[in-house]
Amino acid sequence: MKKTFLDKILTCVLLMILALIWLRDLNFLSSMAFWHFILLATIPSSMYWILRIKWAISKRERKRYSNCEPFDDGLPLVSILIPAWDEGAIIDRSVKSVLEVDYPAFEVIVIAGGKDDTYRKAKKWAKRDKRVRAIKQQPLGKNAALNEGLRYANGDIIVVLDADTAVSQGWLKSLVSPIVRGEVLATTGNHFPDEEMNWVLGYECMIKIRNRYLDNDISLFGGASIAISKRVLNELGGFNEKIIAGVDWHLYTELARRGLKTIFVPSAEVKTNLPRTFTHFLKTEIRWKRALFWLSLKTLRNTPIKGHREIVELLRENIFFLTPFLFALFPYFLLIYIFEKSSISSVFWFGWVFYFSLIILSSTVLAVEVYFYTGQRSWLRYLLVPPTLLTLEFIYTVYAILTFKKLEPRFKGPRKL
Repeated sequence: MKKTFLDKILTCVLLMILALIWLRDLNFLSSMAFWHFILLATIPSSMYWILRIKWAISKRERKRYSNCEPFDDGLPLVSILIPAWDEGAIIDRSVKSVLEVDYPAFEVIVIAGGKDDTYRKAKKWAKRDKRVRAIKQQPLGKNAALNEGLRYANGDIIVVLDADTAVSQGWLKSLVSPIVRGEVLATTGNHFPDEEMNWVLGYECMIKIRNRYLDNDISLFGGASIAISKRVLNELGGFNEKIIAGVDWHLYTELARRGLKTIFVPSAEVKTNLPRTFTHFLKTEIRWKRALFWLSLKTLRNTPIKGHREIVELLRENIFFLTPFLFALFPYFLLIYIFEKSSISSVFWFGWVFYFSLIILSSTVLAVEVYFYTGQRSWLRYLLVPPTLLTLEFIYTVYAILTFKKLEPRFKGPRKL
């Protein structure tokens, strides 16, 4: 199951193209109907369903996570950095939850700013508890704020925590234990929504379960908290202030490029603010797509191309941006097929129908595999949410790419509990 969903789709499409080339005679396509190719797509998608369900059942039976049991001996001082901008409505909850964690030695550095009373509240906490320090944040972006906090950090391990996140009592000990044991140099926690579940939150939770528990995704996510060795962070030159969005993803790619391992810690549980309405979800996704595309362009500029292998690798890493553009070509392929009626136009049109039928049909397994892994029937109510949002994703990804220059430094807040 190490192959991605997209890798499987591209493999199926490639086999289809090779089969057509082998047949050589493309005229037979004119005798096939639209629904024939949708029906044809059900064959590999059904196989994918079976594989994903079997994988979910096997993971449920084994429950093999990395060794993330809390470590009690020789725990070092930890510096928790909380960048907060216009977070006056929620900063108290975050700081209060951190101060209640079960950990012997830590400091909380709140880098606060904005037009509301976030900084005033942070200073109030600093006066109340000597473990808290409040620093005035300038409007220069999240990484600049983190670097400002890093200058005052005394801990051997740096923890990045979003201001809209409330942590559990055993969160910090679980989060830093793999680093203390020397297993890894960076970890990320396990996030849950801080509101009652609905279909938008349900979709995001299903994606997390698939990525983290089933497919062993170890990428860093700021909303879940991040812990990293201060030594490694200093070697990286701190937080890159040229990165104006997707800062956690950029940090993960920098670590991966240097061969440094990260890990997901299931027991480091936090509750964070996730998009609850479709409008909020859409705005967040567009911002993330713009950020990822911007980071991809930056990577392309900084990656030397020495041969076809480098080109193939770059295309493979960024193929998720090409698929939405193929989806957007639907009217073009349809018009060619209607007015030209040639063998080649049939290949383009029916190839498009097969490709995206396969994607949509395969996406419906998400709720089912999460059900088989968790044993909770409630996930099945979201069966049609993944294909619906996936279809919309193709559309807003194209929009995000075409408007990626609108990307600006992200300042969260204000929020209401």
